[in-house]
Amino acid sequence: MRRVCHPYWMECAGLAALLAVILLFAWLPVPMPPGSDIAFARTVLRGMTMGRLNGAVPAVPRIQISAWQRLAEPGDVLVFHNPHCAYGYWSHAVLYAGGGWVIDATDFVRGTTLRPLSVFQYYEKAALLRPAVPAAVRRQSARIAQAYVGRMYDPFAPLSDDRRQYCSKLVWTAYRRAGVTLCPPKAWIVPDDLYQSRLLQVVAKAGGPAGDGAAGPKEG
Repeated sequence: MRRVCHPYWMECAGLAALLAVILLFAWLPVPMPPGSDIAFARTVLRGMTMGRLNGAVPAVPRIQISAWQRLAEPGDVLVFHNPHCAYGYWSHAVLYAGGGWVIDATDFVRGTTLRPLSVFQYYEKAALLRPAVPAAVRRQSARIAQAYVGRMYDPFAPLSDDRRQYCSKLVWTAYRRAGVTLCPPKAWIVPDDLYQSRLLQVVAKAGGPAGDGAAGPKEG
């Protein structure tokens, strides 16, 4: 069978057309239903085209969270904020594994990994949250999340795809498999959804007017 080779310019033209469609969808001034998945998708795409998907990360440490190793328990949820995030106030979420380590799904190369808590001091604000469920369930969720170490990272992976994870989806999935639904399922679970969950209680906050390490109400 003769192999058909498409000219290089055709591939470039196809990619250019796809990029044009994405840009039109992101920036065309067409009203979208507030709170809908399609409106959320456009907000994320706008952030991506501006290089602001995960927010602006400062070059120097901004918060002191080292003391949280004494406060945090396995299964706790940590959320972090940097300005200009495309998909909400809280730009990242991880699950505490214990011993100063968290399970984090945010690396395109290594996928889901275990990372030391200290690397997250480069965010502007942080909140340590504890699900209002028995400690045994929280520990079970942490073990479930650790079993995902090595799984691929994909910020657009659907909830039904168990092979690919992203930060807040990993937290949501670990608790869902332990029998706890932190927030209603939808196309994208973002860190704001976790923070607003009635099941999550604030243990401590860092950065902002509340003061480093100070517990407080659920507000930005």
